[in-house]
This record gives sequence, structure tokens and C-alpha cells, in this order.
Amino acid sequence: MTRGATQPTAPEFSRPFAVDEVGFEPVTVTLEATPDETVALAGRFDLVELRRLTAQVQVRWRERGRHLEVSGDLQADLVQTCVVSLEPVEAQIRDSFRAGFQRGLAPTAEVDLLLDPGDDDPPEPLDGPLLDLGELVSQHLSLAVDPYPRAPGVSLEGIQEVVESTPDADGPPEGPFGKLAALQQKRG
Repeated sequence: MTRGATQPTAPEFSRPFAVDEVGFEPVTVTLEATPDETVALAGRFDLVELRRLTAQVQVRWRERGRHLEVSGDLQADLVQTCVVSLEPVEAQIRDSFRAGFQRGLAPTAEVDLLLDPGDDDPPEPLDGPLLDLGELVSQHLSLAVDPYPRAPGVSLEGIQEVVESTPDADGPPEGPFGKLAALQQKRG
């Protein structure tokens, strides 16, 4: 290895699956993250805590073995930080997902795609004999996590009123940092 080069980081929750061992009948795989994996995933997704992550994943070939279909149901119990009060917010996630993979696709083909939000995503390239089901579940967990969690009963209305009513000798605060400074001054 040359100086300054970095090695690729291994996924926090890795479960390689041999795709050549599955046929046209679905194979069901049960995944559960270990305590070390949940800690690592919590760090990756900026969670206070990931208490549990499990998934039931089905894998099967379609279209005469050209298209690999993966579907699953994931469940997670986690704790996030409220974006308003910074209090811990517990959440339970129950989510279903589908993904398709196909051999022989160029990883980054510059093609104009017309995507319909109601349609399935186009297949992703499948390189090699293994598909990491754990990483696939992790990616779908990241999509299911609330990006702006709020503690029960917390709203932005009171904060907006404080920001708008804060007197400033030099005029209104500029940008979000100015508004935060005004809020801090009002709180005391």
C-alpha cells in the first residue's frame, strides 16, 4: 500500500450472501445486528442509540436468472435527538423494501432516466457472487429514520415567536446562526 492511501471501510453490519445458491423460489434469510454492530450503525447514522435491528429478507432470481430480486421487512428500535429541544426521542421503525440487481450493468452509465416515484427503482449492478444483505438493510434503515425527530409535544411555534420578538439594536439577525444567537439571549 502506498503512503496516504486508505483501505475501504468494511460495512458495520455485513452479511454476505452467495447469490448463485438461490434459484427462482425465494430464499428467506433472517438478519440480526449484534450489540457491536448496533453501536457502529448508531455512529454511522448519528443516532443516540440503536437498540435493535432485525430483518427478514427474501432473495430470488427473476427473468430467467438475469434479475435478482430482494425484498424485506426490517424492524429497529432506536433513540434520536429532538431537533428542537435536543431531548432523546425513542422510535420504532417497521419498514418494507425492495431492490433489484442485475449482472452486466455498467456501475455508472450516464443515461437519462425517466423515473416514476410509484415505480420500483431500476436494478443496480451486481458484481461478483456475493451480495451484502446486511449493508442493504442498513441503507434502507437510513432511509426509514426520521431526519427531523421531535420529542412529543415540542413544536417550532414558540421558538419562532422568540426569534421574531427578540430586539436587536443593529437590526434583525442574519441567517440561522443569528437567529440562534437571539434565541440564546432570550433564554438567558
